Amino acid sequence: MTVGERISKKRKELGISADELGKLLGVSRSTIFRYENGDIEKIPIDTLLLISKVLNTTLVYIMGWENDDNKLEKIGPNHFHEIPICRHINSDYPNKQSECIEGYGMFDVDKPENFIAFQSNDDSMINARIRENDLVLVHKQNYATSGQIVVCIIGKNDAKLRRYFEKGDVVILQPNNPNYDPIVVNKSEFEDGTVKIIGVVRRMIIYF
Repeated sequence: MTVGERISKKRKELGISADELGKLLGVSRSTIFRYENGDIEKIPIDTLLLISKVLNTTLVYIMGWENDDNKLEKIGPNHFHEIPICRHINSDYPNKQSECIEGYGMFDVDKPENFIAFQSNDDSMINARIRENDLVLVHKQNYATSGQIVVCIIGKNDAKLRRYFEKGDVVILQPNNPNYDPIVVNKSEFEDGTVKIIGVVRRMIIYF
């Protein structure tokens, strides 16, 4: 069953019309049908999260990570674990981690407490094949080695994805999009908390 078919199934089970669902999501009736028919395959995760709430189900079910609402699929040797999905992480992290969580997904990792799923909030890493709204699995750690893609916070701004490079006493946080400028910071700024590494990207999760 596809994502669209699961949306259609849940909508009809609840007796919600395509018009009603469209109004709740802020899209047209025809867009709902395009979701359900598979004409629109890359539905943004925030839309999928809203759909799951409106249809009284979970993102896990909508995405097909469950066979039904109560039974998880097993893929490979490990069971899936619930991982928080974050998009807007600010300088209060990790003290106020709960405030940045926008949903949860089920992912096959050995130690779920060491991971978050981060949703890219811009297209600065497009040439690394990470588009806006794509999800990446991030291992939580406050350090990196040159060449790794990190989730980092600079000052009071929201966290961004950047490629990490060390050069002497400075660190270059390099986007993979020529429309964005690299950010150069002193290593001392990591020590005083002005710049933070939230974690290192381990893999793509899914393209939306």
